[in-house]
Amino acid sequence: MVHKDPEGYISDSSSSIDDDNDYGDWRSDDDNAATTLALFADSSTSRPSFASPLEALAHAKSQGCDLAALVARLELDTLQVIRLINHIRRNNLTPEQVNAITRDSGVLLDDAELKPVPGFEDDGLLQVDFDLLALPTSSDAAGSSEKSRIAELESQLATARAAFEELRTLHATTLGLTPSDLTDSSTSQLTAHQRSSLATSAARTKRGANDAEDDILYFDSYSTNGIHQTMITDSARTLSYAQFLLHPSNSHLIRGKVVMDVGCGTGILSLFAARAGAKQVIAIDASAIVERARENVEANGFGHVVKVHRGKLEDFTSELEAWEGKVDVLVSEWMGYFLLYENMLPSVLLARDRYLNPETGVLAPNRMTMHLAAFSSSKLINDKLRFWDDVHGFNMTSMTTGLLDEAFVDVLDKDDVVSDSYVFADLDLPRLPVKQPEPESSFELTISADGSVHGFISWFDTFFFPSARVPTDASTECPKFSLEDKDVVGLDLKKNATTATGDDEGKGELVSFSTSPYSKETHWQQTLFVLKEPITGVQKGDKIKGRIVVLQDQKHSRQLEVELHYLHVPASTERPEGKKKVETQLVQVFMVR
Repeated sequence: MVHKDPEGYISDSSSSIDDDNDYGDWRSDDDNAATTLALFADSSTSRPSFASPLEALAHAKSQGCDLAALVARLELDTLQVIRLINHIRRNNLTPEQVNAITRDSGVLLDDAELKPVPGFEDDGLLQVDFDLLALPTSSDAAGSSEKSRIAELESQLATARAAFEELRTLHATTLGLTPSDLTDSSTSQLTAHQRSSLATSAARTKRGANDAEDDILYFDSYSTNGIHQTMITDSARTLSYAQFLLHPSNSHLIRGKVVMDVGCGTGILSLFAARAGAKQVIAIDASAIVERARENVEANGFGHVVKVHRGKLEDFTSELEAWEGKVDVLVSEWMGYFLLYENMLPSVLLARDRYLNPETGVLAPNRMTMHLAAFSSSKLINDKLRFWDDVHGFNMTSMTTGLLDEAFVDVLDKDDVVSDSYVFADLDLPRLPVKQPEPESSFELTISADGSVHGFISWFDTFFFPSARVPTDASTECPKFSLEDKDVVGLDLKKNATTATGDDEGKGELVSFSTSPYSKETHWQQTLFVLKEPITGVQKGDKIKGRIVVLQDQKHSRQLEVELHYLHVPASTERPEGKKKVETQLVQVFMVR
C-alpha cells in the first residue's frame, strides 16, 4: 500500500500536522465559539442563530431531524459527517429529506461535498464531535428540558476532553516502554479497558505524539479512487497476489477455507479468494473505501462469501471473536515505500497472532527481503538538485535546503547501479514479533564500475511460500517478474464464477516479485538515499563498507528514520606490516516520509 498516485503524493503526513507537542496553551473550542445558524429554517422561513452548535442541533431535533441520532445510526465517520452537513446546507434540504438518507447514499462518499459551503466556512456544526454526543447519559429522564440536555452534553464534553488530555499525557510519557512498563506505571487512574487498550497499542509498536492525526491522514489517503487504480494496474503486484490465490496448485490452501484480508481496499484480493472457492472471506479496512468494497462484493454476487468490516484491526474484539485462531489464510498488501513506511505490518502481525490458525495458517506474503546497493546517476542529480541552479535565469538554490535530508522515491535504470547488492533485512513474517521492524545491519558493497557514487538505492523482494512456515533453506534470489494476465488461471472468469478444483498434491506454487531496477517497474519504485557529498574516484573492485540503521520516527510512527554509515575502501589500499588502519566512517541521516 502506498501514498502516491501518478500525479504525486496523495498526502504528506508532515505537511498539515503541527509538530508542536506542547498542549499547555490548549483551550476548549467553546472558548472561541461563534454563533451557529440553524440547520433548517423555522416556520417563518427565517434561519435563527444560536450561541452554540449544540443548541442548533436541539433546534434541528425540534424540527423533526435528530442529526446526532442519524449519524450514530448510519455509523458515519468524520468525513462523512462533514459531507452530510455541507450537503444539507448547500441544497437547503428539509428534515424529511435528511431523514431519508441511507448509509449507501452517494453523497456520503462524494468528495465534492468536502468543499466549504459559501457563508458556512466556519460552521459550528462541522466542529461537533458526534461520537461524544452518542455517549450514554445517566440523567436523561423523561420530560427534561432541551436546555438541561444541552448542559449535560456540554458537561460530558468537558469531562471527555479532560480525560483525553490525561490519556495523552500518560501516553507521551510512556513512549518506547514495553507493555509491562506501561501497566506498572501510573495507570491506576485509568479504567481496566483503557489500560488494556494502551498496553495493546504499546505492544503493537512505539507510538508518537501525532499518531491520531497520522492515522486520519493515512486512512483518508486510501479513500479516493486514484490510489487504488494505481495499485491495481501495477501488474507485478496484482498478478502476483492473483497467481498465489488462484493457482490450481494452491487450491488446497483456499478452497473451502477461511481467508482474512487485512486492508482490503476495493476488495480485489477478497474477490480473488472468493473466486478461488474460499468458504468465507473476512475483509477489513479502516478507510472509507470499504463502502465501495461492499458494493463491489455485492455487484459480483459474492455477498454470501465476503463480509466487509470497517475499522482498525486492533479495535475489533467481539465482532470477530468467532474467528480467533480459525483463519486458514491471512492475505494483506501492507507494503509501503522502503517496505516499512506506513507502519501497517504490526497490524497484520497482530491479526496473525489473533486470528490465524497457529499450526496450519498461511500468511500471504510471508517473507520479505530488503536490499541495498550503490548508485551513480547524473540525470537524477540534475533533475533533483541542479535544476534549481538556473530556473529561467534565476538562481533558486535555496529550494535545495534540506532536500537531501529526505529519501527520494524514484525509478533508476539498472545501469545506474554500480555495485552488487546486500540483503540487510530478511523478514520471516510468521516468526516476527508484533511490532514495527527496525532493521540494523553492517554491509559491504563491491564497486562494479569506475566513477562516482551519488548515493545508495534500496528495494525489497516479496515471497509467497505456500506453507505455514518459510523453509529454512529458502534462497533470497527473486527471479525477474514475467507474469502476464494469460498466465493466471481464472482471470478470464466473470462475476461470481469460481475456478475449478486443482490437482491437489500439497506442494503448492511459490510466487514472488521484486521492486528492484532489474525487474518490472512497480508503483513502489525504489528508495534513493542521495549523499550530500558524492564518493568520487571510485574504481571497479573498491569496497564501500558501512552500517544501515532503520528506526521508527518518534513523532510520526508511520514514518522512518534511516542512518547510513559508510566508508570508501580502495582496492589498492595496503596496510603497513603490523599497523592498524584507522577507518573513519561518514554518516548521513534520512527521513522516509
